[in-house]
Amino acid sequence: MFIWFTLIFLSVVAGGICGWLVGGRRAVILGGAVPWFGLLALLLYSEYFAPKGPYQGGGASMWPIAQLFAGSVMAAVGGLVAAVTQGVKAKLWGEQDNKIARPLPNNGMHPTANQLGCHRELAAGIVDCAAGDAGGGISTCKYTY
Repeated sequence: MFIWFTLIFLSVVAGGICGWLVGGRRAVILGGAVPWFGLLALLLYSEYFAPKGPYQGGGASMWPIAQLFAGSVMAAVGGLVAAVTQGVKAKLWGEQDNKIARPLPNNGMHPTANQLGCHRELAAGIVDCAAGDAGGGISTCKYTY
């Protein structure tokens, strides 16, 4: 039972660090990937490189099954903690990640090329402006997130 506490605790720490330092969806992905690959490295080390690892040969190796179950639990916990950490960080400091719920400028209307200029990079994303009709002179911009 102690090993599960250790694995979950390390997943919580890794997910919290990823959620605090990395923004957007990458934090959740890294929050799950770091514990999963960490467990994989630990299992492979103990299986093939440790001088007196738990597996001494002569039977079936169980590290793939341990990775399947424990690695999946660790990835789920790490990703969940990363997402919760991002929410707590946004509540405490009033920060909002650019990848989450950003409002459009101009009260929800897409800006024109005259306001932004073509191919201008904003905090909200890359804006690709195309010329409008020749008569009106109004251009619309397409946001790429």
